[in-house]
Amino acid sequence: MTSITRSRHGDAPQLGEVIAGWRLVRRLADDAAGRAQFAVVGERGDAAAVASTHWGGFAAVDPATISYLERRAVVVPEADSAGLLAECAIRSRLEADFVPRAEEVPATEHWRIAIYPLHYLTSFAEYVAHGVELEAGSIVTMLVPIAETITVAHRSGVAHGELNLRCCSIDEAGRPQLGDWHAATELAKLSNLRRDLQLGADLRALGQIADALLAQCSTPATAALRQSIDQLRSGVADDQAAAALLDALFRWAPAAAVPPLTRSQPHSESSALRPQLSGLQNAFEAGTDDDEPLLATAPRKRFAVLEPTIERFRRLAAPIRPVIWLGVAAIGAVTVAAGVVLQAAGASADAEPAHQPAQVVTEHEASGQEMSADESSGLAAQATDSTAVAADDSTDAAGDSAAVVEELVQRRNACLEVGDAECLNTVYAVSAPGLEIDVEAIGAGESQARIITATQWHKSTDLGDVELYRSSDGRVAVAVMRDFERGWLLREVWMHSE
Repeated sequence: MTSITRSRHGDAPQLGEVIAGWRLVRRLADDAAGRAQFAVVGERGDAAAVASTHWGGFAAVDPATISYLERRAVVVPEADSAGLLAECAIRSRLEADFVPRAEEVPATEHWRIAIYPLHYLTSFAEYVAHGVELEAGSIVTMLVPIAETITVAHRSGVAHGELNLRCCSIDEAGRPQLGDWHAATELAKLSNLRRDLQLGADLRALGQIADALLAQCSTPATAALRQSIDQLRSGVADDQAAAALLDALFRWAPAAAVPPLTRSQPHSESSALRPQLSGLQNAFEAGTDDDEPLLATAPRKRFAVLEPTIERFRRLAAPIRPVIWLGVAAIGAVTVAAGVVLQAAGASADAEPAHQPAQVVTEHEASGQEMSADESSGLAAQATDSTAVAADDSTDAAGDSAAVVEELVQRRNACLEVGDAECLNTVYAVSAPGLEIDVEAIGAGESQARIITATQWHKSTDLGDVELYRSSDGRVAVAVMRDFERGWLLREVWMHSE
């Protein structure tokens, strides 16, 4: 088999592009510095050559063991990578448990890419914006790591520079993180005055974060805690202010799990959408499992792409006055009552003597509206198709991508065998990178080389709305993505060279 790898070099990296061995599979929100972020996967399993013949005997890798590692990547043009390199150096220098560090920072001729663990984060700002009520123990869990990290940074000669609610986050396991170090400053390079200003700005921001979280708590703060926060917010706090905050927090309450952020569904949500939207909450398993996760157990949203639509529905419904909603409810009640009456009338008609159905048939024949055998069989086929579609919809709603991967592969093979590029649109998602590659292969007369013979598939990576499967022999991998209207569709096909 052959491997077709696309490489585009423009103003921004493209989905499906491979940079330093990492394939860009899903676009994430840009970071605080406006840099492009992606969910990426990198193939691991191919053993590197070794000098010793003895150890070379252990280098063989079974193709079935090839796996795909999912990560988050920050991608910048190589010419503008100085800032990214400086940030990665600062993150590595800080001996802080709550600062994610880049695993590697490889470069190509065109791009520099920083690889980080992939986590699904909820910022402190979202908790405050949604008015989530926080217990005292949850606030301790959220604030202590941030205060400790700022203390460690200052002792290491680094000021964060842009500390706020947005750069403080909780990951899917309930572990706090302090990110957005792109504006970090080396204190040794500053004058004494600017150094004091930078330190004061960090401490003032820490006090403002603590004050914002306390506003979400029903438990009153102790006098010592309130005093430490006010001192930080004053902007004239000394180096011991953060330590005083930590001490006051621990005396206030024991640490507890952080509640997951939940958003209420819009009132305008249709009954058809409700079961599908409720199914979007799924637990995301990534990284190592803590013995005692800090986050209270709750589902996560797998398809974050729907959040803007849900929020748009909510904004449209919000201005509507309650009186109008009552009127709509009254109309709905009348409609339901009318339906009940009609059903009762139908039931009464069914209770008439048995000769009436024959009379109806006679009238039907007299009017020339008798149904032909072909029409009957056509309606039966439509009913069968509708049942099949309903079954497929229920499978998609359950998120069972494994049930459709083999079918999608076989349908794609059929399209390639006849060289029908239009046919591929039925198995690929819109603008999928793999669609363009297969269409080009058909145009070049190379479609037969793209046919997949594997029939057994194993899920290797779950990225939420994008999932990766590899064949049992490890030579082929496919990426599928969930389309809200069409279900699971192909996104990419990777065929490893023999």
